[in-house]
Order: sequence, then structure tokens, then C-alpha cells
Amino acid sequence: MDGLPLACTTAVPGGSSSMPTLQVNWGEVNKLAAALPAEGANPIGGRARAIYVNRIKGATPGNHSQLIGTGPSYRSIFFANYVDDAEAGNLQRFVNLADDFWRRLSVAALCQQMHAVTSSLRPQLLIDNINRDIDAFNADLRARGARWYAHIAAVTDGVIKDALAALSRTPADLASAKADYIRGLTSDAWINMKRAQDASGNWSDRDWELFHHWIKLAALGASDTEIDATISTTVGKGLPVPESLKAGNWLRWSNWMPQRIGGGDLSDATGAMLKEICRVYPGARWPSCLREANSFEFTANGQPGTGYRRAPGGSCFAPGAMVVLTDGTLKPIESVQVGDEVRTPRGTRRVMLCAAPMRSGRPLFRFAGVDFAFTASQPFLIHSTNAGTAGEYAAVNPERLAASVPSFNQFGIRGLERESTPDLVCHEGEGIHRPDQPRAIEPAPLEGVDTLYDLVLEPDEEGRSEYFVGDRNSQFLVSSELPRFLSAPATTAATLHVLKECASEVLALLALVPDPAVHDLLALALESLAHDLLPAAAASSPSPRAANSTGVLQLARGTSADLTTAVCAFTTRFAAANTLGYDQRMAAFLDLFLSTFAQQFHAAIRQGWRRFELAPEDEDAVLAVSIHGLELFGSVHAPALSDAVLSLTLECGARTIGQTLPVDVAASTTGFLYAGDGAAYFRGWRQAVDATPPARLRVTLQRRSDGQKADCSSDVHSPFPGSSGFVSLCAPVLAGDGRPVGRVCLDVRCVAEPVRAQEEAARAAWTQADEAAFAERLAHGAAAHVVERFKIAVLNFQGMAATAAAQNVRLEAVSLEGR
Repeated sequence: MDGLPLACTTAVPGGSSSMPTLQVNWGEVNKLAAALPAEGANPIGGRARAIYVNRIKGATPGNHSQLIGTGPSYRSIFFANYVDDAEAGNLQRFVNLADDFWRRLSVAALCQQMHAVTSSLRPQLLIDNINRDIDAFNADLRARGARWYAHIAAVTDGVIKDALAALSRTPADLASAKADYIRGLTSDAWINMKRAQDASGNWSDRDWELFHHWIKLAALGASDTEIDATISTTVGKGLPVPESLKAGNWLRWSNWMPQRIGGGDLSDATGAMLKEICRVYPGARWPSCLREANSFEFTANGQPGTGYRRAPGGSCFAPGAMVVLTDGTLKPIESVQVGDEVRTPRGTRRVMLCAAPMRSGRPLFRFAGVDFAFTASQPFLIHSTNAGTAGEYAAVNPERLAASVPSFNQFGIRGLERESTPDLVCHEGEGIHRPDQPRAIEPAPLEGVDTLYDLVLEPDEEGRSEYFVGDRNSQFLVSSELPRFLSAPATTAATLHVLKECASEVLALLALVPDPAVHDLLALALESLAHDLLPAAAASSPSPRAANSTGVLQLARGTSADLTTAVCAFTTRFAAANTLGYDQRMAAFLDLFLSTFAQQFHAAIRQGWRRFELAPEDEDAVLAVSIHGLELFGSVHAPALSDAVLSLTLECGARTIGQTLPVDVAASTTGFLYAGDGAAYFRGWRQAVDATPPARLRVTLQRRSDGQKADCSSDVHSPFPGSSGFVSLCAPVLAGDGRPVGRVCLDVRCVAEPVRAQEEAARAAWTQADEAAFAERLAHGAAAHVVERFKIAVLNFQGMAATAAAQNVRLEAVSLEGR
């Protein structure tokens, strides 16, 4: 950057400009004027931003709950080595933001990082609200950061600090240097030189240089009024100062901090966020454990992050949505009754169940200009040349749809983007459907709507339950929240058995729990079960009752009609003698059980040769990683199944280990779902040692033919099994630009080397015909453990619930003696 030439007779050494003889050494002022940090790797901006982050960590509010007294602070939990920055005390003087600002920013940033790294809690976090608040906090910081940056420039090693240090620091000398600097900036010689430089296209760093002139004046003690007057003078003489750097505006110029502050800056809290906590309830035969326990606790009712969390819910419509009946007339969805006949792409179907779940604070959406509202996970059918049979779904939140309705991922799920929506199937008349691209998605903030609605029809020959719904002008083809059960008969048979055996007993335990708390407690307890139910079920010996039962086996090997009949028979359990005619508690248990266990069960049955014995902590072991599926929801250039492999890279401490896993073509769908074939084994891992350092498992798609990786990947943080030797996780798949474009679901087991060898031998002998027998063993083993483990999990972790009514509840007939 050039110095400050003035009309005078004293030459500037080494330069073509000249300055007058000043009261302070003119050469030192010129050096200060020329001092400019690099725009990319800027140590001043990095330091100023780092102190912001330090302040955010230090402001972490709240304490972990415990039975007696006050628990440890969340700051000590998430940032165990926190120390105040030496400059943190000066921050308030320059940005003038109250302590509450930093506390609220800390909470939002921690919740944003939890959304990025957790698996179980992630679906419950209101990420749109979190991102909105993070943006608002950053806007406040950017509007107040110029003088803070000026202060840090004066104390951070670099060209500006060196130039300032060369000046005498007496008030008189600094005032003189300031006056000389202003005289140079407002001189005709300097302004004309810069105008010529700009006109020739050679002033590429104009904004960067001008901002630093203003903040260097601030470092010399110039007031805002003096700096604004200087700027106005230069503008009046023709200096091309952009609007953002003119008088008053320069204080809000924040290009020195190009990246917003958020959850990614708190990555050192990731280990504590994902930590598994185990508790033993008095009288229980085993502990119950919960991964991500600190994150659940931080967002529990009464805790700092509770405003950003809601218990998950399924797909439904707000009242007023119009359903197309078989004669073409429209009927509000809340008025449809069991037995009504509705129009579908395959003819008339009878309504088997009118679902009416609680809204529970879930946000609603609509298409612009279309007057009906739906939840983020409501599945719409995407149009294809064979209208209504595309086998491809769309939702506002495709990740949530994939989690809540198992099996849809096999047929492809896309996002209803706010900017661009795919062609949907629009009703025009009996047997007539057309592609229609609705307008953009927008929020539908309906107040006073506490109950939502969905219809379940008698499934057709493909196991589908689909109908047309919309407003009086446009109706679209949608799917019920009913899995495509015919695509996985063994999994359906096993899941139905566990539900029939356990649902009533589990709900009986919650008989005294208020309605608003039931959904929350179910979600929390089932997440705890998810980390040990499968190993416990796999290790169970068949009970005499199970040995004499062949129902699961027969159903898994039966016809599609047999399976459909069984599903319809179970659906009758949802009818209730109340004003809604619907058992909301039973439905909540079904929704949450399926979203938690259906994929686990399906992967276990598909790969029934796997073993679940935990390796001893003090012995070298093998991490066995199974990819349930890498699912793509956005437009990603993905390889064909025949040329695809899954690339896995485990980073743990200083070690990086790579593996590839073949894709199971029969269980996958090009462009949508890539399931792993077998397991990837990472040897030489020791549970007691290697689970401590930060670690991540990166999963991406790769072409077998040339090794080219897709421009998307998923980072699974701390992918280590807990006390059970097993963990099941899902994580977002991000494009190269950070956009979420899918998710990956996997499980990790810690097994001894001899067990690995045994399971590889078992795999070689495994056939698809073995799946039904394994499904029966799994179903009986799981059913034998659900109820008791559920009791213990509720008693241990109810304090981590998001709703007030779920905390300190009293369970009905609590006995820990088992079933």
C-alpha cells in the first residue's frame, strides 16, 4: 500500500511520494499509513474473532442437574480447559454487548454444533430457529466490530502494531501523528493518486485499504466524529469511497471476519456432546445408558437449550386440508371417517384409520398460494411418466421423512426446496393426473392448531396407502405414514411381533403420565434402548414360549396377502373410544419405535451372520462398521450401483485408516440409496485407549473404475461403541459447499479378532433364506427385553426430557423384577 504523498519538498526514502516535515517523525507516520495486513491470512481478524469465541465459551450458562445440590457447570463439561483470554476484559468496552447477549449466543452456537454432530438428538433440534438466531447474533457483532478490530490491530503482532510501536506514545505525540495522518489522507496529492489508481484498475484492494486507514486513525485515538469528517472530506474531493465505508457506515464494515461465528467454532465440545452416560437405578439388574446424554440434558426442560428442542413427530396435515373422495367431491380431512372411500391412482380405497396425533409444537408449511398446511416430513409423490407410481417421494425435510417412515429410502426421497419444488402428482379427475410444480415452500404459522390429521387406507397390492389432498383448487398425491412393508417382509414380521408383545405393557407404565409428556418420554427411553437392545436380543436364548412359536417365521415366509392382513389387523389397535376415535399414545409408540429400531432390525436381519459379543477393554479388538445406507436427497452426481463402492476413512488421534466397502446392489437404488455389503473391519483398536481422543469416520461414495469420489461426504463424530459394544448412528451427508444432500446410517461393533473370523465364516455360508429364521430369533429376543429396559431408562433419564410434564413423573406399577 502506498504512503501519503503531500505537496512538500522532503523526499520519502525508497518511494516516489513526498510528505512534509511533521511534528512527529514523518517517516513513522508514513510507515503506519502503508501498514496493511494480508486480506486472506489476517492475524488481526483471526485474533479478534478468536476472542469473540473465547467470550462465547466463557458465557456458557447453566448447570447439569443432579439429585442433590448443584451439578457441574456446562462450561466445565463442554470446555474443561477454558481460560479467559487476556484481552477478553477489553471486549465489553468496544462492542458494548451485555452478558446476556453472550449467554444467548453461546446457547444457540452449542445447539447448532449439537445438530451437526449428534444422531439421536438431531431430529429434535429446531435448526431453522437456531440458524435464524445465529444470523441475528452475527449481525450484531458485525455492526459493532470496527473499533474492536482497531484495538486488536494495535496489540496483535504484525505490521500495524510494529508501526504504532515506533511512534512516541505520549498523548501529544499521538495527537500530532493523528493530525498528520488525517492531513495526508485528505491531501489532493494522495486523493488524485488513488483516483488514478482506481481508474486504471490497479486498486484491487480499495475497500480493504480504506477500512484500515479508518481503523488506524481509531488506534491513534481519533473519535468517530473525526473519522467521519475525514471520510466526508475525501469523498468531497472525489475519492471513490464505497457506500459501506462512508461516514457512519464504516463502523459496520466486517469483511475482516468473513466467516460467521457459530457451532463449528465450538468443536472442542463435541466429545462431551456425544458422551455416553450410564446410570444404575436402585434394584435394576443392569444399567441403562444414553449416548449424547450431556446434549439431551442441556436441551431439557428448564435448561439453557430447551427453546431449541421439540420432541419429534410424524407426517400429517392441519385441519382444513381437503381430501378427494371416490365421487370426486372434497371433504375436510378432520371430517373423514373410517369406512369412507377415497380416490387413489389405482382406484377406490377404503379409509382404515383416521389418525389424529398431537401437533406438539411442530412447525407447519404450505405451498405459496395453496391453502393447506402440512408437517416437514409429510411425503408427497413425485410425478413420473407412469403417474402416481414413481416410487419417489418428496418432503420439506427429507432427512426427517427417511427417519420416520422406514423403507421409503429404498424408493428415493427428494426435498421440497424453498427455491425449487419437483413436479408433483396433481389430481384432475378420475384416473387423470398431471405433473404440477407448486410454488415455493413457505411457513404456515397456524395458531391454535393442536391436532393434526392423516389417513391410512387399506393397502393396495403394493402395500401403498396414498390419496389426494390439498385445497379446493389443487389436490396432490400424498402417502400415509405407512412404511412400504412388502419390501421387507422379514423385518415387518419381526417388528410386528415386538410391537404386539410390548406396546400395551409399555403404555400401561405411562398411564399416570400427562398426555404432553408421553411422546417425550417415549423418545428418550427408546433412544436409550437403541444402544443395547440389539446386542441383548442377539445374545438371548430362546424362551420356551418362543421355541414353540412359529408366527414370525410363518409371516416372514408367507405371501404378500398374509403380511397385509397382519398389518391391517395391528392397525385396528389404534382405534379408541374417545372423541378423536384414535389412540394417540399407541400411535406415538409406533412412530418412535419404527424410527428408532426398524432400520436396526432390517440391517440385523439382512446381515444375520454378524456377531455382537463385546471385546474385552484391555485387548486389541476390531471395529466392525456396517453401512445401513448412504441416502441421497439432493441432486448429486452419484455413480451407478455397478461401479460404486463406499469409502470409509477413520481418523483417530494421529492415525488415519482407510477402507472400502462394496455396495449391496440388491439392497440399493442408483442415485438414492447405497447399502454396504458386509462390514469394514478396522483392526488394532483398543476400547479403553482409543475411544478418548477426538475421532471421526468419513463416509463417501467412490467409483470403483477410477477411484473418483463423489462431491459429498458424511462425517460421523466419535463413532465408537459404548458399554454394550454396539452403537447405531446417522449423520448428514454434505455437498462440497456444505449443503445437506442426504444422510448416512451405520452401526459400529467392537469385537475380538476370533469373533471377526467366525462371523466372516458365517457370512460365507449365509443365504437370504436364512433371514426369516433370524428374524424370528431377533423378534423374541427383543420382545423379552423391551419392557424392563424401558422402565429403567425412563426412571434414569426422565430429567432430560424437553417437556416439563415429563420430568419427575410417576410410573404405573413400577417393578424391576422383569417380565
